[in-house]
Amino acid sequence: MQRLPPFLTSRLQLGAAVLAGLLAALLLPRAALKAEAGGLGHVVLSWDVGALVLLIGWGVTMVRTAPVDMPARAKAQEAGEWTVFAISLAAIVASVLVVVIEFKNISSLKGETKAFHLALVILTLVLSWLTMQLIFALRYAHEFYAYSDGSEQMDGGLDFPHEPEPDYFDFLYFAMVLGMTFQVSDVDITARKIRRLATLHGFVGFTFNTVILALTVNIAAGLL
Repeated sequence: MQRLPPFLTSRLQLGAAVLAGLLAALLLPRAALKAEAGGLGHVVLSWDVGALVLLIGWGVTMVRTAPVDMPARAKAQEAGEWTVFAISLAAIVASVLVVVIEFKNISSLKGETKAFHLALVILTLVLSWLTMQLIFALRYAHEFYAYSDGSEQMDGGLDFPHEPEPDYFDFLYFAMVLGMTFQVSDVDITARKIRRLATLHGFVGFTFNTVILALTVNIAAGLL
């Protein structure tokens, strides 16, 4: 079995992202981000830095992993993978709450400062949405290529048309379609555990997209 390079494990990637976010929180000028006025600009920007590091790390994993190596990747990621998934998902939910708080403080700002914070809110929502789709894509992939209860046959659970050995980008396609439309497209779910995971994905995605829609309406109203 191929050994997963240490820098490609989910735990270390998450650790690097957390460290990057903490360093950003310490080094960013809070006064310039209006933290003293009750805003959370420094927190939002710190999350953006951490999310970007995490996305880059996961992107490297996806690009460097061929379909033939997927079972080995899934096996190597078993230790603590659900913890990484739960922490990442909780961080995304927290980021949305912080963005909502930050958005409420934007109305008291003016000029270039207001424009900067609006751009920061939009950037954060985009990064958070992409991060959510990626963590679910990785989760689907590892569940698909897992071997449960000592079985010699992969668990599977997703039927990709004409693709018996899907890669990470196939699972990202499935996750993004579900995240945008709350339904599956040409990929069929054939296992209960994937169906349950897709249900959670749909619920979180619907809630997230509702927040995005509400903020978008408020931003548009403020520009009129």
